[in-house]
Amino acid sequence: MPALYSLAQHPALEEVCGQLAEGEAIFAYLDDLYVVAAPERVRPVYNLLQDALWRHACVQLHASKTRIWNAAGEEPAQVADLQPEDADPVWVGAWTLPPELQGMMVLGSPLGSDEYVQRQLQQKRDDQDRLLPRIPRMPDLQAAWLLLLFCAAPRCNYLLRMLPPALTQAYAEAHDAAIRRCLSALLLQDADQQLPATPAEVASLPLRLGGLGLHSATRTRQSAYWASWCDALPVMPEVADRLLQALNRGGVGAHSLLSASQAAAQLRDLGVRVPAWDEVMTGPAPRQPQPHPSEPGDFRRGWQRHADHVCDQRALEMLLPHLDPASRALLLSQAGPYGGRVFTVLPTSRDFDVPCAQFRVLLLRRLRLPLPLAPRACTCRGRLDQLGDHRAACANSGVLASRALPLERALARVCQEAGARVVRNMRLADMNITVPVSDERRIEVVANGLPLWHGSQLAIDATMVSPVTRAGEAQAGAAERPGRALHNAVLRKRRAYPELARAHRCRAEKNVGKKEKLLEGEAIALLAQATSLRAPDDVVAFSRLPAFSKPGQGARTRSHASAPHRPPPQVLPGGGPGRMTCGFASAQNHENTGAASPTYGPRAGRRLGRASPRGAQKSPR
Repeated sequence: MPALYSLAQHPALEEVCGQLAEGEAIFAYLDDLYVVAAPERVRPVYNLLQDALWRHACVQLHASKTRIWNAAGEEPAQVADLQPEDADPVWVGAWTLPPELQGMMVLGSPLGSDEYVQRQLQQKRDDQDRLLPRIPRMPDLQAAWLLLLFCAAPRCNYLLRMLPPALTQAYAEAHDAAIRRCLSALLLQDADQQLPATPAEVASLPLRLGGLGLHSATRTRQSAYWASWCDALPVMPEVADRLLQALNRGGVGAHSLLSASQAAAQLRDLGVRVPAWDEVMTGPAPRQPQPHPSEPGDFRRGWQRHADHVCDQRALEMLLPHLDPASRALLLSQAGPYGGRVFTVLPTSRDFDVPCAQFRVLLLRRLRLPLPLAPRACTCRGRLDQLGDHRAACANSGVLASRALPLERALARVCQEAGARVVRNMRLADMNITVPVSDERRIEVVANGLPLWHGSQLAIDATMVSPVTRAGEAQAGAAERPGRALHNAVLRKRRAYPELARAHRCRAEKNVGKKEKLLEGEAIALLAQATSLRAPDDVVAFSRLPAFSKPGQGARTRSHASAPHRPPPQVLPGGGPGRMTCGFASAQNHENTGAASPTYGPRAGRRLGRASPRGAQKSPR
């Protein structure tokens, strides 16, 4: 219907445009019509438009919704005849009206006196505040978070692009405060309790920089307004020359143009590459920042993404010196491509539905806030801290081994659906490699038959590593260089399997999970290529995996979220003589997702028992 309506009124608009004087224009968005004309031409153009619409489309102009305004306060002739009885004023530019009534709305954006703009912005805030208090009432935390991230947080961007930054400062600050209150209500169960300053700053960083993607309106209002002019000028060739001349003079003569020039100057001071206004018209479109791809929830496009990328990086650089080494290492570890995909995936299937308790731990851990109550001591007799550092890094409790199982299963599933023959937990002693028979080293996943890397056999190893030690200190170099803990883990794996590197008979893939998020670049390339090889029968099952971009992240993050506040894992008997189930952490993970806990045969149970880390209980005979 909207398209048919637009087609019906198009001939009328074409007819009126042919009778407009120089400098006059008509803009239409469905049934909203806007006319730009001199005061003495307002009523003649109104009559032309009214007559043409009735003849071509049988549409009448709604007098009670008509508004006429100009900044000079000069009332056009004969507009008083348009005023209906018992209706709001049609002429809203009269100085006799209160300042907060002198203006009109243009496609949802206020145009008028400063008092009118502030009044409309406050009404917008009141409308948005009706949504925010309802989000914490939702029973599912993951759904509530997605509403906050995708719906509530980006709602201010349109007005930030439409209005000068000087007019939107109070509006942007109120928006940021409301978003923080909603996040506090989700995590701290109290909207009146403010988030600490540092977690609030981390939450405003993009997901690719280790934050939560709740972009600060106060920080981005300059770039949003400047980018709106850069994006609009190339599509307005009729008036672009006149606007460019004014912008090149510094915007003198118009408040909006002056604000655009001032915003460009401030962005230039922050390090943003701001092209000349003439280059915006004739130059190429901004290149999107690389190497990170567009992430879900990032609504910014064009020049705004170009400018906000630099502003966000500057905000991160200003935040890092105020963090302790452990927090700095954790923040750098959370950053990177796809580092926050678990916070943007939609719970469209059981694989992507994260239970509330685990999703809560993921959010708290991301902001480095205290986690739920847990036992005082670990099985290694070390003290469990309230931030979850010890449980995330302790190799003696057996939690790391149980957390690796979902990742191994996901990797095996990816290779199988790509058409490979997969063997899991293969002992090197059982392969035709010259190693002692008593060698207990294993390869988690061995994939054969894939046409990747010219048909090379793939030996995939999964490792969980934290950038923070179990004592709450940053790993060596992790607080200064992103990915240092991951790099060290890869080197350790290569030293642990020198036979594979020397033999050149297979391709060793180090699929490393840095804390709970990142994979190494080789692993990302493997998953991307394996996705393109999915078999036709597995299209439905495989279509769920790209939502994480790293298949298996759902299982891995769920198991990690469960680990920091759980009791130590236990080996539970079940399934009959000689059989066992996974450790408690993995079993609980399957219970939450509705899947059955996996069981292993006698030989698999013995192998798993011997491969358990020191301090973990053995498989029952």
